[in-house]
Amino acid sequence: MDCKTAQSLVIPYINGQLNDEETEEFLEHIENCKECYEELEIHFTVHYALQKLDEDDRVSFNIPKMLKENLKDARNRIRRRKIFRAVTGCVVAVAEVFLLLTVMTQLEMFPEKNIGETRLYRFFYPDGEETEVTEGDTETDPESETEVITPDARLEAPPDLWLASGHEDWIP
Repeated sequence: MDCKTAQSLVIPYINGQLNDEETEEFLEHIENCKECYEELEIHFTVHYALQKLDEDDRVSFNIPKMLKENLKDARNRIRRRKIFRAVTGCVVAVAEVFLLLTVMTQLEMFPEKNIGETRLYRFFYPDGEETEVTEGDTETDPESETEVITPDARLEAPPDLWLASGHEDWIP
């Protein structure tokens, strides 16, 4: 970036109107060019003084220190955004891989296979280890071929608790 371009970006920088790429190029030039840094310092001082003029007349500010902090904050903000973009890109890539594996497995299972017959399953369980899936407390009624769920006896409340709850009128 040349000095003319950098000096034209001083006011947009102070107003926060530059994107990350422009800000990064501007900061690199400002750090290496004393004349442009002095120009930025003058504009920053005027802008900050006009902004704070009505607030409090008795307070003095260290404008050069504030400018250095502003430049440091801008540099840190750009660095954090780069890290965030990189992490976001990695997370999206991992999510895409999982989605692709899911779709490929579903397509492989589509005709009438079960999960144990897919390549992905065989990749994770190469020895042919298959875990048994138990269906719990369900039975199939042979006459109607519907699933009958038998309640677990541990979940039923004892009668004395039922009566103590104030439901004497209604008995299940």
